[in-house]
Amino acid sequence: MSDIEHGEHESQHVHGVTRACRSLFGCARAVVDYLWRRRRPLSLLLASLPIFAFAQYAAYALRYEWLLEADTYRELIYTLPWLLTIKAATFTWFRIYQGGNRYVTFYDLIVLAQASVASSLALVLIAYFAWPELVVPRSVFLMDCMGTLVLFGAFRSLWRWLHERRAIRAAGMTVVRAIIVGTNDSGETLLRAIRRNPNLCYQVVGFIAADEDFVPSRIDGLPVLGALNQLGTLAREHQVDEILIMADELPGREVRRIMDAGSLAAAQVKVLPSYEQLLHKRVDLQPRTVSIADLLRRDPVKLDMRGLHRWIDGRVLLVTGSAGSIGSEICRQLVQFEPRQLIMVDRSENGQFYLQRELEQLAPHLDIRVHIADVGDRNRMEQLLRQYSPDVIFHAAAY
Repeated sequence: MSDIEHGEHESQHVHGVTRACRSLFGCARAVVDYLWRRRRPLSLLLASLPIFAFAQYAAYALRYEWLLEADTYRELIYTLPWLLTIKAATFTWFRIYQGGNRYVTFYDLIVLAQASVASSLALVLIAYFAWPELVVPRSVFLMDCMGTLVLFGAFRSLWRWLHERRAIRAAGMTVVRAIIVGTNDSGETLLRAIRRNPNLCYQVVGFIAADEDFVPSRIDGLPVLGALNQLGTLAREHQVDEILIMADELPGREVRRIMDAGSLAAAQVKVLPSYEQLLHKRVDLQPRTVSIADLLRRDPVKLDMRGLHRWIDGRVLLVTGSAGSIGSEICRQLVQFEPRQLIMVDRSENGQFYLQRELEQLAPHLDIRVHIADVGDRNRMEQLLRQYSPDVIFHAAAY
């Protein structure tokens, strides 16, 4: 190659590098300008840059077993600005910096994984097409992707933990160690509600299974410590201050057992809103003491559905007060079986009309007879009984 050709080649190379640097600067400036209007995202972006750099360094170090030569260091330093810019731009595109760190969820981790993979793929394409002279091992890209995901996920979780601790200190409250009774969806929903509420200073140490045949497991990172019959011992071992239960979840008998266990462990029992209330955000998450109503709740009744079918199917049923709140619900439940005929008796003509339309949609093939009558009218009732000879009478009239 002549000196002239060599000079032209060097000039083209310098021009290409200059253009690349300008585009890099323009991309970085666009990212900064976009985020400058949002201080929190900007602070997250700036905090993420050392994480990206360390993940890249760790990937190289692991690949070469911590024996990095001078050429490898130069390669690492040369590619670092591109890496930081591409990752910051990709994470901005996936709106990683827009989410609040107080509400880190599984969905956020999925998006974080997508952003990490996308940024790594972009780096692979640039490395192989823009810098073919660079020989970057493929394992470096893979380890860098995994390191970015783990380190940034840990950073988000740490940020959230620090925010919760700062909120507690700012409110001048002491941390209350607590156990949640219930390992179903209700218990998990209650834990998430506690974590998202800065006014509650609970440190939940674990869960207690209401079923004695529980399987040791973890819920949102917290262990299921044991069954309800071990509550007193476990609460004392873990120095629990409060035992948390959800309203309308447990029968009164179980609540009394929990109260006894709390007394044994010198721990208070607090009731929080029910699962349905938390799910629909109808009430504030404010714990209360156990009331008489909680202690008097009955065990749920298990119906003998097979026996009910034998009692109802193929028979003539008569419901008095069918247009009332109780009578109409009885009718709705009865049409789920297979009675031969349903006779509805009430003195409310409008109520009977609308109920009949509803039941005909629920059970279009059922023979439904509607009669406007007063159960206080002896002659009228005797006439209906002679006419239909009902097998079962459900008396729901309130008079």
